[in-house]
Amino acid sequence: MARIQAAAIENLMNTIDDNEERKESLTSEVYSILLAMLVNEDIPSGTILNRRTVANQLGVSVAPILEAFNRLEWEGFLKTIPRKGTMVIVPSVTDVIENMIVREALEAQAARMINGKKIMDHLDSLMPLAIQLDSSLISDDRSNICLENEFHGSLMKLTGNKALITEHERLLNRRLFLSLHNKLLYTTKDQKMIDTHQHLLSQLTTEDPDLAEKAIRYHLGTSRISLERMLKNTEKYDTTE
Repeated sequence: MARIQAAAIENLMNTIDDNEERKESLTSEVYSILLAMLVNEDIPSGTILNRRTVANQLGVSVAPILEAFNRLEWEGFLKTIPRKGTMVIVPSVTDVIENMIVREALEAQAARMINGKKIMDHLDSLMPLAIQLDSSLISDDRSNICLENEFHGSLMKLTGNKALITEHERLLNRRLFLSLHNKLLYTTKDQKMIDTHQHLLSQLTTEDPDLAEKAIRYHLGTSRISLERMLKNTEKYDTTE
C-alpha cells in the first residue's frame, strides 16, 4: 500500500481523539482517505489490501477499515477474493460503459430540472469552463478528466437535489478511477463523434425539458458509443477476468 500523506493521518487522528464514540465519523474519514488514494492511483489496480495492515498504517482498529472496505466494494472500487483478501479492481471497458449508462440517466434527469433559466443565469461561470474543456478535448490525461468532472458536476449542483448530487459525485469519482487505472481505454478517439461542451450549454438553454434531456443524452452517448464500438471490435482492451 502506498505511503499515506501525513496531513491525512493527522486529520484522522484528530477525528479519533475528538470523537472517539462517533464510529460513523471515523469510518467516513477512513473511507475518504482510501477513496482519495484509489482515485489518485496511489494504490495500483490489482493490489491486495490487508485489513490489519491498513488499520496499522492509519492507526485505527480493524472495524472502521472493514466498514470502509465494504462501502468501497459496493461502489465498485474493490472486490473480495476468497482466501486472498480484498483486491483493488482491474477496470475493463465494460466497467466504464456501465458507469456511463447510470451517469447518463442521472444527468438526463438533471437536464430536465435545470434547462432554460437556470442555465442562462449561470452561463457566465459555465461557459469559460466549457471553453477551457473543449480546448483540450483531444487529451485524456488526469487534468482533462478532472476538468470534465468539474463541468458536469457544476451542472448537477444546479438541481439543488442532494441525493442526485451525492450519487453523481460517486459516479464521477469512479469514472476518474476507471479512466486512470485503465489507460488503454483512451488510446482511440472518434473525432467525428465528439460533442463540445459549448454546444451542450447552448442546447440546455432551451425551455423544453424534452430537448434538454435529448441534448445531454446525445452528448454523453457519443463517448459511450465510441467505447462500445471499441469493445465490440477490439476485445483485447477488455481486461475483465
